[in-house]
Amino acid sequence: MDQKKSITHDSRVIAYAVHRSPRAKRIRLTVRGGGEVLLTVPARVRWITRAAIDARAERFVRDHAAWLARKIDQAERRSRTMPHLLEQFGPGDYARLKDRALVLVREKVARFVAPGAPVPAPIEERSPLRGIPHGMIAVRNQRTCWGSCSRKGNLSFNVRILFLPEPVQDYLVVHELCHLLEFNHSPRFWALVAKVIPDYLERRRALRSGEFGRLGMGEG
Repeated sequence: MDQKKSITHDSRVIAYAVHRSPRAKRIRLTVRGGGEVLLTVPARVRWITRAAIDARAERFVRDHAAWLARKIDQAERRSRTMPHLLEQFGPGDYARLKDRALVLVREKVARFVAPGAPVPAPIEERSPLRGIPHGMIAVRNQRTCWGSCSRKGNLSFNVRILFLPEPVQDYLVVHELCHLLEFNHSPRFWALVAKVIPDYLERRRALRSGEFGRLGMGEG
């Protein structure tokens, strides 16, 4: 069970949960969609005691207190203005929105793949995606993934893509299209993504920040 802790920053109490992960190799802070803070720490590190890990983790939180306060405020403002995409999205919403989402992703795939299609700045004109073939395009009601690409070239996207900002939508579509050329997450894959969307890192951080769904929703 996650341990509950808190710190005080500028007279403000910042609560956070500590999750000990056997797979974690470093300390990581995440602010979830509703403003909840999760601190992930390695369950064990060779030659370092648990008390030392805990002390280092608390210093890490205090060092990032100002950043946390800003991110919590942003997440809380967003949660008041839009539905939490995972917790407030039911089967009826999927049935109502899947056709709209399918039209959206088909249009975006066509824009990035079709030869000579107009491309808005700051996306590069000479894209490695021009003219590449792909399989079926589908929209699903997934809870653990924003998108995926199969070895047959079929593309699948989460229906919640409708709620993402357009720059993040574009990044998600380009990410899956690049898997048609590199079916991995190697440096070559990320170089392809960067050729199409030079500022992809900023968009990826937004997608993975937790603002649009629970921790764990990522690209395929």
